[in-house]
This record gives sequence, C-alpha cells and structure tokens, in this order.
Amino acid sequence: MRYKSKNRKYLSLMRYFLSSFTVVILFSSCEETIELDLRQTEPVLVVDALITNQYKQHYVKLSKTIGYYDKGDNPTIKQASVRVVENAGNSYDFTYSEDAAAYLSVIPFAASPGNFYELFIEHEGKQFYASDSLQPIGHVEDMKWRINERQKRRPWKEGYYYEVLISAEEPQHRKDFYLFHFYRNDTLQRYDDKTGLFFSDDTAIGERIDNMAGPVFYSEGDHARFEIMSLTASAFRYYSHLASLINNDGGMFTGIPANPRSNVQGNERVMGLFQVSAMAKASIVVGDPEFELK
Repeated sequence: MRYKSKNRKYLSLMRYFLSSFTVVILFSSCEETIELDLRQTEPVLVVDALITNQYKQHYVKLSKTIGYYDKGDNPTIKQASVRVVENAGNSYDFTYSEDAAAYLSVIPFAASPGNFYELFIEHEGKQFYASDSLQPIGHVEDMKWRINERQKRRPWKEGYYYEVLISAEEPQHRKDFYLFHFYRNDTLQRYDDKTGLFFSDDTAIGERIDNMAGPVFYSEGDHARFEIMSLTASAFRYYSHLASLINNDGGMFTGIPANPRSNVQGNERVMGLFQVSAMAKASIVVGDPEFELK
C-alpha cells in the first residue's frame, strides 16, 4: 500500500510538470518576432487647413511625412493647386506665401454659418478632397480673472497663480462641439505640456459656459486671450483621436497607435484636417481691476 501511494504521488507530480511544460510550449508558440523596416514607409500628404467666420485671408498648409529615422521638419509642399468652393457659389483660389509658409486665399473672405465648404487640392497629378460646414456659435459674454489660492500656495512658476474664467452662450436646441484656445501674451498655451488641445462637447460643459476656468495660469500684467471655435462632429472626432494618440503611453492596456480619422481623401494616402469653424474671442489684462471676478 505504501508503494502504491508513492506511485500515485509520482504520477501526480508528472502530470503537473507535463501540464506546466505544455502551457510554456503553447505560449512560446504564440510568440513571433516581427522586424519592421521603418525606412520603407512611403511619404504621406498632410493637410492642415482652417476657414473661419473671420474676414481675412485663410490658410491651407501642405507637407509630407518623413521617414522614422529622418531628421528635420516635414518638407513643405509649395507647388500645388488649392481651391475652396462654397455651396453659395463662391470660389476662392489660394497661392503659396513664403512668409506664412502656407497657401493663403488670394482675397480675404468670411465663412457664413450653415454654409458648406469643399477643399480641392491637386499635387503631382493627384487630387485630394475634403469638406466641412460652418456650425454657428454664441458670443463670449464675459471674461474675468481671479487668484487661484491653491496655486498661489504652490505655484508651478513664481507669480503664475492667476486664472481666467469664461462665460459664453451655449445653445440648448442642438448638439454642439467646441475647440478652446487660451493665449498668454499671444502665445498659445499647452495646458497639458503636450498638445494644447482643449475641446469638449456640450454634454461635458453642461447647460451653459458659466465662469469656466481656463487650464493655464497667468502672472499679473499678462495679456490673456481666449478663443472658442465651433466644430462639426467629424472635426471633434479628429481632435479626440489626435489627443488619444499623443497621450498614448504605449502600455499593454492602451490601444494600438493609429492615425486620427482624417476628413481628407484622395487617390493616394493622405491625412489631416480641413476645419471650418465659427470663432468668438475675448481678451483682458490680468490684474486689471475692471476684469476681476468679484
């Protein structure tokens, strides 16, 4: 009986080790080394275009991606045909400007709420197309400043503990999407040290924009400028995907990096955004008693 007991124990141990060995083999068989030749990536056209309701010369920036190991900026495309067509019948040609490093509309114009705009690009015999519409936006009702006491106790930089607060119209009868820009002395601020992207839909904002605190801090005497821009649903998705991509930490629970959902298409690969936005803006001098939130 003692021999049989030992034998059963031996068989149990053998089954355990065989099972463990089988699991190791199974997992090992799932592992495959894939070598990526990053040098073979074909250049892709990148479009950065913005049309607003501001009466001015609007811009279209064109460039091409570079290889993973290449150094320097993306090469700018200067020899292309660029045109924007409005459904109201207007057509606007764009020419390249060395000073702006972008294509500017030959004549200034302002986009109109509710109108539909199409972007046509021709480069090296290839055509590219994008479209967007101008969604209306309310005006900025008020812009104030106040001292953030918590930030004052432990400022990220000496003297930078003032914040600006915004109140603006938010229509309730439709679904709205917004992009916000905060400037300090005419420099766009990157609130998360990475993107400078601060966007939202009206669900996250609530029923109205009422004393919404900006995500950056100012010092006394700074010029604070705020811009709110309307977005279509497709432009909002683009910014959402772009922010997710930039903030992807590469962890095992994060998604696989992918290009943002572009609204530009063509007969070869292309990425980027053609954005048509209504814009409202306001500015104050931080520390001016007239604009202090009481």
